[in-house]
Amino acid sequence: MIGDILSGKGDIAIGDMAITKEREEYVDFTVPFMSLGIQILYVRPSKPVPVFFSFAHPFHPEVWLWIGISYFTVSVGLYVMARVCQPEWDNWDRCIKQPKYFVNQFHLRNSFWFVLGCFMQQGAEIAPRATSTRILSSFFAFFILVIVSFYKAQLAASLTTEKLELPFSNAEELVKRADKLGITYGAVTNEATHKFFQRSKDPVFSQIGDYMNSHPEHMAEDAFEGSVKVLEGNHAFFMESVTIQYAANVVCEFISVGERLDERYFGIALRKDSGYRNRLSSAILLLQQKGVIDQLQRKWWEEALGSKLCKEPPPDTVAPPLTLHHMAGIFWITIVGVIFSFVVSFFELGVDVYHRIGVDKKIFFREYKKEIKNAFNLSKTIKTVAPNSVSLENLDVNE
Repeated sequence: MIGDILSGKGDIAIGDMAITKEREEYVDFTVPFMSLGIQILYVRPSKPVPVFFSFAHPFHPEVWLWIGISYFTVSVGLYVMARVCQPEWDNWDRCIKQPKYFVNQFHLRNSFWFVLGCFMQQGAEIAPRATSTRILSSFFAFFILVIVSFYKAQLAASLTTEKLELPFSNAEELVKRADKLGITYGAVTNEATHKFFQRSKDPVFSQIGDYMNSHPEHMAEDAFEGSVKVLEGNHAFFMESVTIQYAANVVCEFISVGERLDERYFGIALRKDSGYRNRLSSAILLLQQKGVIDQLQRKWWEEALGSKLCKEPPPDTVAPPLTLHHMAGIFWITIVGVIFSFVVSFFELGVDVYHRIGVDKKIFFREYKKEIKNAFNLSKTIKTVAPNSVSLENLDVNE
């Protein structure tokens, strides 16, 4: 088109013509009517195959680790706490009116089973009796409620959105990975994009220009030929962003990769010192102020295609796995719940000893220490009862 103006065949050239220094030496341009830049045209990757452990994606591995630690800690804590609390010791057989010993329903296996039931939100056939064990169970149930709520929300988001796994995300990555991945790249020969890379001082862009010069077989005569090369696979094509946008709206296999590599503008070319230049520039500015140019772009880039318009998928909005930074609050609440439950359990034990012993401090503290020692003697699994009483007054701990 520049040649037609210079030869006198035309007065005005309108098209996807970028304003460059070289062209301005021969023709005049109006003010820009559209901004653009160089981007990469590539074929849209196929949907990724779900990984085997995709169900674990909602949480970061460190969160899963701390969930496991929480389960173990609460289970062991419940086991020890139940040994401290007198209400958890009970007659193992209701048919026996005068039992010789009491057993604790929360032995180690039952403690883990009960907490697992809470974890699965299914419960268990046993239930805590003491205030402290109930408090601990309530804190852990709240912990599970929050964890499950977060898990469901994250899992739903990860299943309804898919992340496009592109082999590269910008020009620098393309240059680094091209040989390894077997990807070629090019542009339209001797056009503005090609010359941009040839003359660039940027190391990456200069390397791209050298590659294009040494591999003319990957270059194209026009944008259509370059698009065909992209569709054939393993080929990236550098071209104007607005052209890529239109191509991606028409051919759903196309996708633009990365940000603009430069900033350039389209303008209307005229003969040198043409009298139409100022008039056309004023008209373009007026259309821009009224939003007509943007409206026309939407009309021809999108609305004119109608049902043939390729629906652009939502951007990569796959939520990253929740880390410990997001979940720290609920873990701290659980830790506070465990500590508070232990405090209540020791208080419960003191109340029970007080009811049996009375106000004598010396005897009270001696009996209290004895109960604590017996509770932490994990080899003892039963509490014997005096033959003539089923009360806790004469309890002693035996194997």
